[in-house]
Amino acid sequence: MEKKEIKKDYSMGLALFDFLPVLLFGTSMIFFLKSGCSVLAGGGLIFVFLGGLCKAWWKLRAATGKGRSDELDAMFRFLMPAGGILLFAAGIRWALTGQWHGAFTGTRWTWLLLFFAGMTGMGFLKSRQEQGDHRVWCAEITNAISQLMLLFYALSGQS
Repeated sequence: MEKKEIKKDYSMGLALFDFLPVLLFGTSMIFFLKSGCSVLAGGGLIFVFLGGLCKAWWKLRAATGKGRSDELDAMFRFLMPAGGILLFAAGIRWALTGQWHGAFTGTRWTWLLLFFAGMTGMGFLKSRQEQGDHRVWCAEITNAISQLMLLFYALSGQS
């Protein structure tokens, strides 16, 4: 299978901005880990966070002219799907064991719904990146807002 070459170079502003969603997710991850989430969910959160960090670092290297790192790209391509699989498995276990009670009380469900809607929108925008730099920025801003919604969800579960 032929590897798709990314022809778009990243500006320094975009590369630095890409760390914001990673930091927001990392903050959410800390709250979820402190709340006593399962080992599956904790592993998935850590993998997704590290994958995001690899991708942001990869973009920063591309923006500074140091070239793209195949190692960072490979780590991202492993960590993100592996984290997603662990989180999916944790979600199924969570639903089947009835541990979801209280997860959607008050405004908590709204934050989670906005997070998933934003991530869906970001995926749509990222699939059309070749149509202009403004779409790349829109996707990154959408990602940051989505991660902020996840942080609000994590914070709303704190006592």
